[in-house]
Order: sequence, then C-alpha cells, then structure tokens
Amino acid sequence: MRQIMLEEIERDPVFDVVVIGGGITGAGIFRRSALLGFRTLLVEQKDFAWGTSSRSGKLVHGGLRYIKQGQLNITYHSVREREKLLKIYPLLVKSLRFTIPVRKNKLANKVLYKIGLTVYDLFAFKRTYSFQKEPCSPLIRNDVEGCYTFQDAITDDARLTLHVIKEGIFHGGIAVNYTEAMFLDRSSSPKTLILKERTKGKELEVKTRAIIIASGAWSDYWDPTLPLRKLRGSHLVISSQKLPLETAVALIHPEDRRPLYAMPWMGHTLVGTTDLDHLESLKREPKITEEEVNYLLDAIKFWFPEVKLTKEDIISTFSGIRAVMYTGKKDPSKETRDYIIKRLDEGIILVTGGKLTTFDYIARKILKELKPLLTSPQEKKIVAIDFNPPETDSIENILYSTKEEMCVHLEDVMIRRTRLGLIRKDRGLPLLEECKPKLKKIMNWSESEWQQEMRNYVKTLQNYSLPQ
Repeated sequence: MRQIMLEEIERDPVFDVVVIGGGITGAGIFRRSALLGFRTLLVEQKDFAWGTSSRSGKLVHGGLRYIKQGQLNITYHSVREREKLLKIYPLLVKSLRFTIPVRKNKLANKVLYKIGLTVYDLFAFKRTYSFQKEPCSPLIRNDVEGCYTFQDAITDDARLTLHVIKEGIFHGGIAVNYTEAMFLDRSSSPKTLILKERTKGKELEVKTRAIIIASGAWSDYWDPTLPLRKLRGSHLVISSQKLPLETAVALIHPEDRRPLYAMPWMGHTLVGTTDLDHLESLKREPKITEEEVNYLLDAIKFWFPEVKLTKEDIISTFSGIRAVMYTGKKDPSKETRDYIIKRLDEGIILVTGGKLTTFDYIARKILKELKPLLTSPQEKKIVAIDFNPPETDSIENILYSTKEEMCVHLEDVMIRRTRLGLIRKDRGLPLLEECKPKLKKIMNWSESEWQQEMRNYVKTLQNYSLPQ
C-alpha cells in the first residue's frame, strides 16, 4: 500500500493541500480535507503517530482540571468533541468510568469536586456523576470514605490516528510515512515542496495550493519565533495482577497536589502522568527518568499502600512531548492546552498545541481558514468504515499490520500497531522469532536486514523501559 502511494505521488505530483505531520492533528486535517474533495497529501518524516500521538495518556476527555484553572472554553469544546467521537468511533473511543476518592475530613475537596463535575456534565448535556459512600477500590487507603464517579472516554491513540488517516485515504487522499518535507519554496505559486523518502533516499517534488504544518513539538523548525514550551509526560504500564482496577481512578499527588490517574488499559494498569519541561534535543527519543518513576510510584504507594508496588511490577514505560505556548508560568501544568493557528504565508498555515480529543474541531477550524483560497469540488458524505485489524491472536495481528498498515520497521508493528512491545513482559520478541519467515517474506528482507531490524527494535525498547 505504501509503495502504491509513493507511485501515485510520482504519477501526479500536483495537490490542493499538503499536510506535514502524521500525528492526530495532521491526520484529522488530512481526513477533513479529503472529505471536502480536495486532492490531499499527508507526509510524516517518521512513522504515523510516532511522536506524542502514540504516547499520550490515552484519554479522550474534557479536562476536568481545566475548570479549576478557568479554562472553560477548552473544557467545553473538549467535552462536546468527546461526545461526537464516542458516536463516530464506537470501537476505538470507549466510555470510561472515572472515580475520585474522597478522604475523611476533606469537605472542601468534596465541594470543589461537586462543582467541577456539575459543570462537566452540563457541557455534555447529560448527568453522569454521582457520589457513593463506598471506596472506589478495595485496595485504596483506609481513610477514603467514598468517591465521586463520572464518565469520560479512553482510546488507543496510535490506532485512532491510523484509523483517521485510513479514512482520508478511503476518501481519495494520499498518505506516506518515513517521508520528510525537506525544502519549501514559499515564493512559487503554486507552492513547491521537496520531499525525501527516507528508506531509499529518493527525492520527490510536489506542487500544492496550500500547506498545513501540524508537526507538534517540532513546529519551531518551521517557525523559530514560536514561543513553544515542550513538556514531557511519562507513564508506567503496571501488571494488573499487582494493581487491578475496575475503573479509572483520579488521584492527587501527595507532594505537589498535581492530578494523576491510574486506569485499566489493554489488560494492564496505566499510571500517568508527569508534566516537566523537556530540555533535551528532540533528535533523541524521549524516555522516562528515575525521578519520574519514583514520583509516579510514590503516588500509587500513597493511595494504594497495601499494594506494595515495586519497580519489578512495571512492564514498560513511555514518554511523550506536549507542545504548549509559553506564557511565563512557573508551573508547567498551568500553561494553557489550547491550540494556536498561525498563518506563515499566503496558503501556508501552522497549527500546534491542542489536545487529542479536539483533533477534528481543530481540523474544521483549519479548513475554514483556507476556504478563501480553496474551492471544494464536492464534499463527501462521512461514512463509518471498519479499518481495525481482525480480532485474532497476536501472531495474526503482527502479520496483518505488517502487510496492510504501511509498516516499515519492526518497531512500527510492535510499538504502535499492535502495542505488543508495551504490554508483554517479553516485549513480543518470541512472537517475532515465530513470525520471522513470514515477516521476512512480506517485507522482502534478507537475513542480515532482519537481524538489523531486530537489533534496532531491541535498542528502541530501551526508550520504553526503566532507566538503566
């Protein structure tokens, strides 16, 4: 499929819209543009969802904490979009019951939770919250007298991103991963963009009327004047045998009072998230630090003291980089999570910030911004399409993803398509050996190429593991 896309670019390199960036924001814009009938191309320099869109907290949520910060506009639009996504993608975006434990003699907290949840439900146009006098988990600390419960949603962010891209392809768009936008001639009309396909090093020249840059934390490459603040959010994947949860649990860290959560995810328990300035180069893949591991474990130990969690119970970790606008706030968590749209030139728009939940809202805004420049030939009807892999065993999923989902490397299959590299203690290495003959045939790899792919995958896993 990927080769067909590249050949189509060479056959007809003229587009209405080119989207740079294959995360959820770029995917959403690509899908919307294709639905409007524009000939649309999406390019991603690494794999689809390689960046933040495979390393988010997996929540499709309104952002309850933003109410406390006065960011009501973000919460309102996020809640409304959450409700839409639950209807559009019922197999990918699923309702998630959240609980907030309330400790004895914490009346002020109880009142604040009630006010916040009332506003949250008003935005959703439905009542979901309630208070129950039983602890939210038998493992919770014994001074918890009850809990609030409310409704949010959960997704597999990488799978959702890929699905949205597939929808754009279904409606006539072209999308290629491992293809970098190298040079942009802003003076030409239409705009000229030089692309480089990274597996073979071949350069492609395309023409387009409009370019939308949705490269997230890498946005300042295109506009160095952007006041971007890059924040790292790290997570732990913990054995559900050690910390079994029936609902997601919203927690407050005992040290700095930051909101955290623990929730069921893919048969395990996901704990997140930190919120720290990421000062390292984005040329290196982000990974969790020892301090972050201890920070998250301390929260779990405080709220679930009987669990006696240790580092040996951690199956994997992952860290993503959020791009937010720097406003001078000392606390990273208080920076706005709103998006910014900036016109760099006639027909060139950059978008950054925003949330996973609001990807389609942002896409609609972007396409509206381009309306004076582009005349849509014929808007297409949105239809529900099932692009999900068959619900079979792990080996069948590996083979399906490798063959059908534009994978270039083993890490694409194991970390973003199937998640086996995150949810198995053995990281799926025995499965790969079992699949080896078929995978080599599908990818047309020699034995030496296979060995190199395995070495690269094992090396990549270090970024999804505890610090050495």
